[in-house]
Amino acid sequence: MLRQKMDDSDSDTPYDIESCIFELVGGGSKKSTKTCSKTNSIKTEIINRMELFGWNRLFLTKLFARFHYPMSYGRHTDAFIEDFIKAYILHMDLESVPILYDVFIQIGLRPDIAKRVLQICKPLLGESYTYSQIINIGVEFIVHKYKPIGSNVTTHIFEKDIINKWFTMDVVKKSYMCININHTISTSKMLYTRIQQCLELIPIHNHNPNTHDFHFHATSWSSSINIMNELNHAVGRPCLDFGIKSGFYISQTLNDALILGWKRSRFFHNEVAIVLFSIPKIIPNTCVYKHLIGEEWIHVTTKARMCEQRVLELPEILNCDLVFGNMVANPEDVKKGGVPLTHTPPKTQLVSKRIHGDLFLQDHCIGCIYFQKCVPSQTNTTRKNKNKHTLSHVS
Repeated sequence: MLRQKMDDSDSDTPYDIESCIFELVGGGSKKSTKTCSKTNSIKTEIINRMELFGWNRLFLTKLFARFHYPMSYGRHTDAFIEDFIKAYILHMDLESVPILYDVFIQIGLRPDIAKRVLQICKPLLGESYTYSQIINIGVEFIVHKYKPIGSNVTTHIFEKDIINKWFTMDVVKKSYMCININHTISTSKMLYTRIQQCLELIPIHNHNPNTHDFHFHATSWSSSINIMNELNHAVGRPCLDFGIKSGFYISQTLNDALILGWKRSRFFHNEVAIVLFSIPKIIPNTCVYKHLIGEEWIHVTTKARMCEQRVLELPEILNCDLVFGNMVANPEDVKKGGVPLTHTPPKTQLVSKRIHGDLFLQDHCIGCIYFQKCVPSQTNTTRKNKNKHTLSHVS
């Protein structure tokens, strides 16, 4: 049962998930300059792809007829489909759909596909995942998500012996060091200390603290794999601190990443990850790099945050691959004409603005921290009291 009914054909109100997708994936702008014909062609492509995955075409045709917003924000089709369906599920009243099979039917899957996904999700019931997380795992399986991490059927960890230990994960042709923290993300000192201790144990060939600094990017479990697979600055939100055009931002401090991940955890369905980068202390001259300071920092951040136009990039950073500087502490004030201020003490960020910058950051991406991607099983008593959702009779 959806909070906003989809079968009311007399209603002119589109199903409103634009904001949910915007917050969930952190990409693009709510305003679009795309033409209707371009949007419609992308819509057709997405419908065809979803039908191939196992969605009912009649359901998709009726559903997408009600949407009036830019469809992809530059993401790959499969990535958009995953984000879209997870956002769609976020609007479902899951308490009224206690049978997992029925959830997959309500999101438009054909019965044969729903049965198959049901078997993939079956082992998760009784573990400490939430009901919505289990459904999201099913979605990831449907869209043929990235190679499994520690399991031959899903992207979630079950091997208890690799909790809080670094392990190697292969994404496409590169290996990354990853770790599962059996704790939900928070800003607690305890969690910060635990992660710092883990970072000290990362192999030296992945990170040499004498020559490189850690940088961090908070995101979702799903997007972390997309980033390690193909980092793309154009997917980011426009009009942030460093420029009109989109950029990929990373922070120098773990605490900043924890705060951002914690703030956005709801939109990530509590599936939070922090991508790790090992950045040279001295940026090589193969990248066009700029450190924004003083009056130039004030000018660039003011123009970027006021965002009076979104066609051209600011001339000061137009040809830059990478931009570095302090984070703006009062962005909302700047949008209203105020002077940008820094945090006390300052918080810094490095941003990729062009493809060459993306390649540089990807070369120095070394792994990922996952939160609650694998947690110990609950006791049988706890399971019985807590898990009131069931699989249904379908086998």
